[in-house]
Amino acid sequence: PTPRFLRHADGTRLNGLAALEAVQFAKAYGMGATMGSNQELGVAHSAVMHVLAAADGFDLEAFPPDAASPLYYVEDVTTPAFQLQNGEVKVPTGPGLGVTLDEGILKKYRMT
Repeated sequence: PTPRFLRHADGTRLNGLAALEAVQFAKAYGMGATMGSNQELGVAHSAVMHVLAAADGFDLEAFPPDAASPLYYVEDVTTPAFQLQNGEVKVPTGPGLGVTLDEGILKKYRMT
């Protein structure tokens, strides 16, 4: 029997194109798809949000993605901060991935 669901490997382990190919595969075979997470920090979290927004094969209502990474940390290394509101995270809209590294936070946690 054909599986009805593809749990996509987390977006930080596959590059964006591989993630998009995986979800298109699922869609072509009539499967739902979602994207997992490893509680990544802001840069990778932004990349995951962009892949989710770019692909039309994710069934976000039936298979909600793990987009709660911002809830696991007291501080993140990027700005603006991600906000989880009503079960949704807005995709950053700035240049590139839409986030900027916070040099102050990076210095604070730098290990020498």
